Formats: sequence, C-alpha cells, structure tokens
Amino acid sequence: MEKTKRKLFNSRKSRRLLFYVCMLAIPLLQFSVFWVYGNFSSFLLAFQKYNPNYDGLGYDITFAGLDNFKYAADIMFSGVGWEMIKNSLLLYVCNLIIVTFFALAFSYYIAKKRFCSGLFRILLYLPHIVSSLVLAVLYRYLITDVYMSVVETFTGVKPLGGLFDSPDTQYVAVLFYNLWYGFGLNVVLYTNAMVGVNASLIEAAEIDGANLIQEFLYIYFPNIYSTFTVFIVTGFAKIFTDQMNLLGFFGDTGKNYFNVYGFYLYQEARKAPMSDPLGNTLSTLSAMGLLITAIVAPISLGTRKLMRKFGPSVD
Repeated sequence: MEKTKRKLFNSRKSRRLLFYVCMLAIPLLQFSVFWVYGNFSSFLLAFQKYNPNYDGLGYDITFAGLDNFKYAADIMFSGVGWEMIKNSLLLYVCNLIIVTFFALAFSYYIAKKRFCSGLFRILLYLPHIVSSLVLAVLYRYLITDVYMSVVETFTGVKPLGGLFDSPDTQYVAVLFYNLWYGFGLNVVLYTNAMVGVNASLIEAAEIDGANLIQEFLYIYFPNIYSTFTVFIVTGFAKIFTDQMNLLGFFGDTGKNYFNVYGFYLYQEARKAPMSDPLGNTLSTLSAMGLLITAIVAPISLGTRKLMRKFGPSVD
C-alpha cells in the first residue's frame, strides 16, 4: 500500500514537472530563436560581405572589416539621416513636454477620484483596445475626406487634398496622432503608479495643510518617479525605432513626405539585396543597427543613472 502511494506521488510529481518544462520550453524557444539567434546572426552579418558566385548559385561570404560600418555612417550622418533624426527628436521632445505634463495632470486627477475620473480612465485607454491599424485608417479618413468636406462647407472652396497630401501639413498631422495615441497609455501607467501610493502619507499631508500642488510634488511624484524614469529612458531608444505609424498611414506607397529611422529601416530591410556595389545591403543595415545601439545605449544608461542619483527620494 505504501509503495502504491509512493508510486502515485512520484507519478503525479513527474507529470507536474513535465507540464512545467513544456510550459517553459515554449517561451524559451521563442526567446532563443527570435532574440538570441536573431541578434547574434545580425551581429555577424554586420562584419560580412556577400559576393555573387558567378560560377554557380549563391554567394561567397568574406570578412568585410569595417566597410559596412563606413557605409552605414555615411547614410546616418548624411543630410537625409540628420533629417530623420530631427523628425524623431521633435516627437520625443513633444512627448516629453506636452504629453508628460498632461498625462501627469490627468493621472493625478483620476488618482484623486474626482468627478468622472473612472470614465476618463476608460475613455483614455480605449484607443489601445482597438487595433492601431484601424485607428490609423479612421484618422486618415478624418483628416482627408472629412477635413475636405468641412472646409468646403464653411468656405465654399474644396481643398485640393487633405492634411496628408501636403508636405507642409503631413508631419504635423502625423505628429498629432502619435501624441494623442501615446497619451492614453501614459495616463494609465501613471495612474496605476499613483493608486499605489500609501494612503496614510496622503492623509498626513492633508492634516499638515498641504495643498494639491504640494501633495503632488512631495508625495505622489517621488512615488511614481521610477515610472517617470522608464518613460524618459526608453524614449531615447524610440528615436531610432519608432515608425510614427507611417506604415499604417501610407503602407509601402511612398506617399510620405518625411521619414524616420524606424520606418526607413523597415523599408530598406524589405528591399535591400545581399550584395550591392553601392553598399546598401542587409549587412549595411545590420552595421547601422550596431551603430545606433552604440549611440543610444550609453545615453540611456547615463540618463537613467543621473535620474536615479538626482531624482526625488520617497523618504
């Protein structure tokens, strides 16, 4: 009887262990293939050169040294490269100043449970429930067909195109969408952080006569400072990775009058050959990715260290 129980226990334990291993195997396999192998092969590709094998099919792979990095640097520091950086930097600065300010204000309002705060929280997060592609299509319709109809109604003159059809207004229209789209997520995350603030601290501040601004500056903000730091630091990486939803707005039609690195890398990766005398190859793009990492990583880590050192303390 004792042996039977022991066998059942061991059998049950073995099945549980097998279940845990199977559940862990899926994410580990995904991580190994799409992150470890993908990044390792991309690193190797940055130092390789592919020459067409004219005697047969395929390529001859040779060591390229720093040639790919030279081509990548020429692109990054050209006039077009600086223009893409400027477009992304403007989005980052607007997010940092405008979106962060209003997100903190709305989050504080919701955390204080003022009038309709729960409704505002739901409405602000709704855009992230709907597919981003659907929202991009709806927004494009609003600032083209709807915009042209409204202008014609009030002025009697039909515009030649919507806000996306002019180089003078296209960037502003795309920028506004990205700021609006990111605002809701900022509010939700900041609100979640503020809700976790110790209620006894808030009560003590109210007893001491602290007003709303003092309560925010000395109690709420220090407690959500880690969340604030994450938004600031990760924003640097997005300068070179954010597509500003250009794919959703314009697809591969080439109707965008401006570009950013995130969308540029996507476009080039789709059409770049393995071998090109001009150097615009997949190896060049891999080298560009390493250069971007070399630029962004020290800035992000340095900013994070400075913000932790000089930021407000919870104590």
